[in-house]
Amino acid sequence: MAPQLDSLPPEILFNILSFTEPTCNPALVSYPLNALAETSKHLNTIVEEYARSLLKQHANITPPKNSRVFTCRRKWLGEICQFCKKPSKRRAILYGTLTCCRTCDKAQFPKMTMTKATQDHALSKLDLFTPNALHPHLAPLSIGNYTVMGGTATMILAADVVARRDHIYAVLGNTRALDAAYMRKRVAAHQRMIQHMGIVWDCEDAAWREAYEPRVKEMVTVKQKGPKSMRSEDSRREYVKMALTKEWDDMGVREGGGTKDTAIEID
Repeated sequence: MAPQLDSLPPEILFNILSFTEPTCNPALVSYPLNALAETSKHLNTIVEEYARSLLKQHANITPPKNSRVFTCRRKWLGEICQFCKKPSKRRAILYGTLTCCRTCDKAQFPKMTMTKATQDHALSKLDLFTPNALHPHLAPLSIGNYTVMGGTATMILAADVVARRDHIYAVLGNTRALDAAYMRKRVAAHQRMIQHMGIVWDCEDAAWREAYEPRVKEMVTVKQKGPKSMRSEDSRREYVKMALTKEWDDMGVREGGGTKDTAIEID
């Protein structure tokens, strides 16, 4: 009969628990240590002793024993930078559950703004914020929000931007990808497509939203003097179908994994 987890010696359990550290997978939305601690009183004690040893070893903190207000696990996960081990309650910009000081966040997770990704790599919002109607099967990039000068800047993991750039350039081919004028026009064409879809990127929820939702500050207005293609729902939809078909043709995938009548997904 195979041994149960709670029957293993503490030293073996500690070795197993070392693979649950947040730095092993910063994208996790919850910590395995928390889930394990809630399993049983015995495992909660094991987790507490494991966290206590980490606090002593890495942060030179000797927690009090049998305290009702102090939890080693919470101290370790929530009040210590997981990289430099200095006191910090700050969360990483891209990974909201990871405690990470500003210096380590910058060093461990190089990022760039959406504007820089567009300017330096000629990638549109449709290229960056996936999946969407143009790229229905591309996985989302690692993104987060950063408050600066009273506003919110969308930050993207630099390695993800480079990987996305390489993918887009590969499907477009060198002739198009290396043509700066074509790439500028492509980004502008994507922006017009977004306007005709009637959607905006909601950085707070990291999702595409209908532009007319009350909670979305950016509004799309249709003026009588604007393009005829914007003046009715049918004309806007027809414009989007034609634009998507052209983009798929340029990328050599035509249907983007769907059909040229692909429904425009908002969420």
